[in-house]
Order: sequence, then C-alpha cells, then structure tokens
Amino acid sequence: MAHYKSFLQVRPFAIASGLLSLAFVSLALVGCGSLTEQNAATSSPMATAASSPKKLSATNSDIVVDIVERSADQGHGFAFIPASIAILPGTTVIWDNVTSTDQTLVSSMNGVFSPASKVLKNGSLKMTFTTAETISYTSKEHPEAKGTLLVQPAAAAVAVKLMEQTGAQGAGYVLSPAGMVIKVGTTVTWNNETSQEQLLAGDKTNIFSAASSIAKGSSYKMVFSTPGTYNYYSKTSPATRGVIVVVS
Repeated sequence: MAHYKSFLQVRPFAIASGLLSLAFVSLALVGCGSLTEQNAATSSPMATAASSPKKLSATNSDIVVDIVERSADQGHGFAFIPASIAILPGTTVIWDNVTSTDQTLVSSMNGVFSPASKVLKNGSLKMTFTTAETISYTSKEHPEAKGTLLVQPAAAAVAVKLMEQTGAQGAGYVLSPAGMVIKVGTTVTWNNETSQEQLLAGDKTNIFSAASSIAKGSSYKMVFSTPGTYNYYSKTSPATRGVIVVVS
C-alpha cells in the first residue's frame, strides 16, 4: 500500500495569515486521508499467478473454469470446461470443482501453481494473472484433464476456431479458445474448420441470429459493444460450448 505524506511549513506571520495556514494544513491532511482510504479499498489480497517485471494493465474481471467428470458418451475421464481460455492481464480465473474428488493444478512451468493450488471437491480456487504468457496445465490426480491459459494484451480483433476433435476426450467439435475475456468494441471472428455447417446460438441472450450460420471453410464476425458474460454453443453440436466475457 502506498503511503502519502504532507510536509507543510508554517511561518510566523500575522494572525490572519496563521489562521489561513492552519486551514490549509487541515485541508491537506483530509485529502491525504482520502487518498489512503481509496488505495486501501482498491488493493486486492489475491495472489498473482507468476511474478515478472512485465506487468500489464488490469481488467478486474472474472472467468469460470469448471472441473467436471465426463459421462460415458463424452469419453469418460475428467476435463476442464472451457479447456482453452484467452484472457486479459488482470483477469481472475475461478476453477470450480464439481467432481467428487480433490484436484491439484500443476504445470511444467515453474512458479505458476504451488502445493496450495488444490481445488477441493465442491470447492473453488481463484488466481489473478497479470503477466502476458501461455500456460499449459493439468490435474495431478487426473492428468487426462488438460487446460491452456493464454494471457495477452487487449486487441481490436480476436479469432476463434471451430475444429473437429478425436482422442481420449471423445470425438466431436471444439472451440479454440472456448473462453475469452475481451474489451468492449473487440471484433470476434469464428473460423469454421470443421466438415459441416455450424450455427451459433446464445444461452439467454439473442446475440446470434439466423445469419450466424457458418458454412464449412467460412467465417463469421461480430463486434461486442456491451459489457457482460455471453454463453453460447453450436446448434450443430450442443456440447460445443463457449463463453465470452466483455469488460469496459
């Protein structure tokens, strides 16, 4: 916390001048106290993910990653949803563990997670990331759960890929990144790299329309001008889900 000090010197002039000086001292001390309170109110006790001199401006926004256990038709095993996220520096990532076992987050990158980075069953873990970097991580107990976290400065335009996926997590379509934190005014482009048409739809808000249909090999663009959290999916494959958090 920054400390603010006021160094004032009162000279022995006339009585009127002395009274004016006293009043000035009182106002200066009041202003000093206001600055200290404001600084205390905006400071955050939350630890950052990694220490580095390359700090970037904060956004003070949140994005949630669920730790889930997949059903048989989804390929079994545990997973992070969304598995890939792209966030702005200063974003707080909240891992919610909705499984029946504890999960410990680990990464091959030093200094990202610690032994305390455990997400208890039905619990959560919060971390604020301030440094531009790409982090790959997994669950120590269930390494089949893999996640990627990209921290990058705000950009005027960002892209999302719709891709086909096969492997341990089952076959289907995925969004990359599936979760994003962006600034108001950002243009998002969805590129359809799958073998069929994809139709985007919102969970609760009508951010997409019939024109949001993306033919294979084509793309669709949208500018997000209102802050909020937008959950969406593809009607072609309802399990293909994404979230966009828009901050001012």
